[in-house]
Amino acid sequence: MSTFANESSLEPYEWKNRLIIYAATDESYDEVQKEIKANLEAIEDRNLLFFRLGETSELPFHEKLSDEEQSSISEQFGIDPDEASTVFVLVGKDGGEKARQEEKLDLKDFFALIDTMPMRKREMRID
Repeated sequence: MSTFANESSLEPYEWKNRLIIYAATDESYDEVQKEIKANLEAIEDRNLLFFRLGETSELPFHEKLSDEEQSSISEQFGIDPDEASTVFVLVGKDGGEKARQEEKLDLKDFFALIDTMPMRKREMRID
């Protein structure tokens, strides 16, 4: 059973999208913005969506969450958006946590990991 099945707020993304769930300080959010804008095609190619906890975001590929959804996701993945730190959690299409980064988003590292996953390898053969 997937992790998504227990979290109705993420269930619509199961088997459709990989997710990066994060909480970021204002300073690191500027870097997130640059990282995303520099990798738009690669993000789209890997079916990635972003969820920023604690704040809303108008960046591309970001989904809005209600307060209730944010609370549930925060608890599920152990991310406290009120802490003065930055954390990024990569969630696979099956709903499981695949990797975590702290302080700085490095999409190329996440891309490299995603590209080793069996489902991604199948996607690349199909395209």
